[in-house]
Amino acid sequence: MTEIVFTAEEISYITFFEGATGVRVIDCIVKDEDNLIIFVIEGPAIRAIGRDGSKIRTIKEYLNKDIKVVSYSDDPRVFMRNFFAPYKPRKVEIVEEKGKRRIYVHVDPTIKPKAIGKNGKNVRLAKELLQRHFKDIDSVIVV
Repeated sequence: MTEIVFTAEEISYITFFEGATGVRVIDCIVKDEDNLIIFVIEGPAIRAIGRDGSKIRTIKEYLNKDIKVVSYSDDPRVFMRNFFAPYKPRKVEIVEEKGKRRIYVHVDPTIKPKAIGKNGKNVRLAKELLQRHFKDIDSVIVV
């Protein structure tokens, strides 16, 4: 994993999140334009989410932001499976084409638009996370 430098704002969110959930944060991305904070954590996301989403609801209300929690993995396929978990990916594969490494996330065609996100938001966020942790992945494609 590459070294990530956090802003003061990100550090304050990480400190708050860790204190509220008891879960160690590996990465944090603040997307003000989407009113979103993404926390990449050690271990299963359910530990940070809480029973019936209670911990996350409390954090969302306190910060007045949408929160996405992603469990980290050293395997980019597993990491992307965790990122797209709400859309129940059927398969995640890495394909090398013309010297580029791409991750293909296969989801049910009926929820593909939601997995991609409005104007490709989820795919952009997934790619940003991948480039922070896996420099050798060039793109993310939802199929």
